Amino acid sequence: MRLMLSLLAASALLAATPTLAATAKKTAAVKLQDTPGWGKASGVVPHDDWNSAWEPRENNMFDNSRGRLNPNLDREYPPYKPEWEARYAAIYAQTKAGVNNDPTASCLPGGMPRILANPRAQEIIVTPKEVLIIKETQTIVRRIFINRKMPEGDNAPDATFNGFSVGHWEGDTLVVDTKYLRGDTNFDRTGAPHSDQMTLHERIRLRTKDIWEDVITITDPVAFTKPWTVTRSYDRKPDWDILEYACEDNNRNVAADGKTGVTPSAKKKG
Repeated sequence: MRLMLSLLAASALLAATPTLAATAKKTAAVKLQDTPGWGKASGVVPHDDWNSAWEPRENNMFDNSRGRLNPNLDREYPPYKPEWEARYAAIYAQTKAGVNNDPTASCLPGGMPRILANPRAQEIIVTPKEVLIIKETQTIVRRIFINRKMPEGDNAPDATFNGFSVGHWEGDTLVVDTKYLRGDTNFDRTGAPHSDQMTLHERIRLRTKDIWEDVITITDPVAFTKPWTVTRSYDRKPDWDILEYACEDNNRNVAADGKTGVTPSAKKKG
């Protein structure tokens, strides 16, 4: 009888072992998701700790890897083909001479990826189906569709300022691909151009709880000799609200004596 009870107890323990292992693995996953860079393990909207206002850390040069401060005195260095380098050099010479070659000065949207370098704040809203990035500048809304296929062929959309973005989660990182971008925008105020064949690949994550990082790889088979990778980062501003910005009404840049003065960005709540 004792032997039978021992055998039954051993069988019960063996049967319970996978369940215990699964429970331990589940608990470990929840703990991992509670660390900086992960969501709150809500089970409904992962990575919802991204939901906040964020202020760019770098200045409005698109690529800040050279530690540059003034876009009027320095230039970008994309891996241009010779003919595109010559084109950029001519545009940049005009920019330094005071000629305005910036479409955003006429209130046109900056487009992707330039809006990533805009000095004003942005708000991020994560949902199961899409991630919304709302730029205060011109109240631009960028939509990243989650777990959607990039439309191709007859389903391909027209080229737009922000293009069409699809993304998926790889652990704590949002991986995003963007196509169908217009070719008449530029990378920043220096006038650095690109073609309408440009595509973007982003790996976005929380570097820390309060620093949001976007590693952008730009591919342009027409203008570039190779892909160009730029990293931008943003500081969390949980007590900021994104405000309305109507460039067409000039309600944020007040003209005086032929010059414009830039007013502060997003405001604290309350």
